[in-house]
Amino acid sequence: MFIQSAIAALGVVILLAYTLFTKRMKESTDRMLQLQLATHRAEIAPEFTLQTIVGSSNSGAARNLGVTIRNIGKGPALRFKGWCVSVDASFALVEAKLLLRMPGAEDGTSSNFEVLADEVASTLFQRVDITKYLLCVLECQDTGGYKHQFQLIYIPEPAAIDTWLMVHGWPV
Repeated sequence: MFIQSAIAALGVVILLAYTLFTKRMKESTDRMLQLQLATHRAEIAPEFTLQTIVGSSNSGAARNLGVTIRNIGKGPALRFKGWCVSVDASFALVEAKLLLRMPGAEDGTSSNFEVLADEVASTLFQRVDITKYLLCVLECQDTGGYKHQFQLIYIPEPAAIDTWLMVHGWPV
């Protein structure tokens, strides 16, 4: 009877040890997969930084606004395009949120359809009211088909700093 109880207790201990071991193996595998995924994303993702933003010197409120970006990421930006819409001064960019095209948005004319790594591209928004706050969105896809957006809030003169954000549309 004592031997059977000891064997049963030993079986429970072995089962617990096996359960903990497999749990740790799964966590380790999950971390490795996350690292591989992050590395893969970094290799295919475009990453934009603002080069310049310039309003034209035309008379009146409706002027041209040029936004120039540089792709500092490793991946190309495919199907590069932009749109712009007037927003309220209280409008704020939300990190990690892709924006849907807003009603009344105007398309920009882009210099490139594809922006390779370390390449510069510009988008011209024609006849926009640069006396108002403007949301300018430059969007593209990477080679994996994921969507990316460079979101910029243009602040009218005298502008201290135009705020911008790069958002990646990775699946969760």
